[in-house]
Amino acid sequence: MNLTQNAANTLLVTSTDLVNNISTGSILVVEDSIAPVTVIGTPSQTTYNPIITLTGTTEALASVVVTGGSGAASTVADGSGNWTLPISLNLSVLNTLMATATDAAGNTGSASVNITHDATPIFLTMNVANQSVHAATFTFTGTTKSGATVTIASGTGSQTLTAPLSGNFTGTVNLVSNSANIVLVTAQDATLTTATGTFTITEDSIPPTITFVTPSGTTTASGSIVLQGTTETGANISIDNSGAITLGTAGGT
Repeated sequence: MNLTQNAANTLLVTSTDLVNNISTGSILVVEDSIAPVTVIGTPSQTTYNPIITLTGTTEALASVVVTGGSGAASTVADGSGNWTLPISLNLSVLNTLMATATDAAGNTGSASVNITHDATPIFLTMNVANQSVHAATFTFTGTTKSGATVTIASGTGSQTLTAPLSGNFTGTVNLVSNSANIVLVTAQDATLTTATGTFTITEDSIPPTITFVTPSGTTTASGSIVLQGTTETGANISIDNSGAITLGTAGGT
């Protein structure tokens, strides 16, 4: 008997015996040729976690089987078509997870999502120390996870670069003159996990002031003289008298 497709078919059965007694009965048969629409709500992503929870929707009460992880997992959609499954991932590789829903009539529908497991945590090492410079820019180096996005921010703006396969990167920042420039470096991998570090570069373009304690015009009968004065702490001192040079480091005096 031919059925009306994708509809409820009421079939009437009549039985007549040899003396014309008649009995009737009916049966409802639903013809369903429509594949269940299957949607995975969990987005494609990279994760450190070895187990991910997939959520999705399909036809109410359809059975759902997910493959592509370290093993198959199955469940039954609820009366609203919602389903949830924890999936164990193959480690350190791309997992293409396929969810296949089968309804009561045997129709199937499927959807897939890519989940990459990443076993390497994000890290950041910077080869730089806090220091003072007399320059308009400052260049430094660092190391992070291969492929990580590195953002370098300071008071003059920010820049973004991608760490190469080696993980070694070089950054250059513009400095605000005569100021302490705080530089924030952030590394982010595909899991959206971050590692950060900061350092301070003080740009100093102001010449050190020299003040003499020994009066100018001092007369001495000695062949030498002890000069006293003050200048910037840590400055290198050069004293020149007709080509004779004596070097020292100031402690402020």
